[in-house]
Amino acid sequence: LRSHYRLRPEQKVEILRLSTKIEPPREIDRRELRARYELPENSVVAIFGGQITEGRGIEQILAAAQAAQRDAPELHFVLCGNGRLVGLVQN
Repeated sequence: LRSHYRLRPEQKVEILRLSTKIEPPREIDRRELRARYELPENSVVAIFGGQITEGRGIEQILAAAQAAQRDAPELHFVLCGNGRLVGLVQN
């Protein structure tokens, strides 16, 4: 922060530690995971995880998925989450 901005002497910079210990991601078998979700082994997968609601770009993601289906069929989209636009995603 200090290397990019000039701070006034009364401004403090502190590191706030997370309250929980973050575990490293566990090792997974990529082939098994892709098989479970019926995804090809060697394709590119774009993943969205979060609230499937207004203001999150869901409509744009779906438009990109439709364009990819036509122009780049090797690209796959996975949307994970819940919210008011789940029906739109399912359709």
